Amino acid sequence: MEKLTGYQKKYLRGLAHSFAPHMLIGRKGLSETVLTELDQALEGHELIKIRFIDTKDKAEKIRAVQSISDATHAEFIGMRGHTALFFRRNSDKSKQRIVLPQKRNPDDR
Repeated sequence: MEKLTGYQKKYLRGLAHSFAPHMLIGRKGLSETVLTELDQALEGHELIKIRFIDTKDKAEKIRAVQSISDATHAEFIGMRGHTALFFRRNSDKSKQRIVLPQKRNPDDR
């Protein structure tokens, strides 16, 4: 998958604004089971939110985000507070739900 542009990430953040987190990650952190569930959620939804409920350390959250991104081949869209957003296009074109804007409209500001 090619890298997303800034305005595509902004578009995805807007789409996910009203989403509830798909998964809560607690004190035990990431396990193979959690990563498998995240992979399945990405396959079905393409855009998911994850909430860290026991992790207050920003460096620890960044390491977890990197691990999730590497294990699931999803692109990290951003993090606000304790909530992270990931996107991965469905491999089956007929099941793709999200249409990304391809060119930025100069009137969008």
